[in-house]
Amino acid sequence: MLLSWILNSQSEDVMLQVIDCEIALAHEAWNLIANLYGAHNRAKNQQCRTKIQTATKGNKSMTEYLKYMKEMSDSLSAAGNKFSKEDLISCVLAGLNSVCLPITTLLEDKI
Repeated sequence: MLLSWILNSQSEDVMLQVIDCEIALAHEAWNLIANLYGAHNRAKNQQCRTKIQTATKGNKSMTEYLKYMKEMSDSLSAAGNKFSKEDLISCVLAGLNSVCLPITTLLEDKI
């Protein structure tokens, strides 16, 4: 009964992957699904980290740029994978354009 509930509560894609593995016990299905979602979360976390590390202000306003960086950092935190405050500040400063160079240099000296 529990196995049936687990299988029926999943998306069709996940259910097909679980059924293809010929699982007979509920805990086997649960572990397989946890591994499937875990791999997806690790990939998403790495993608967020890469976005933070490579983001640039470009033509965005400072408010838009900082909001974007905070959202990416919050996404990582929500997934239990924190981005340290110091690393976030370094990435924010690295992504600023040359117009902000005097301020960037001053702030980097303080970190």
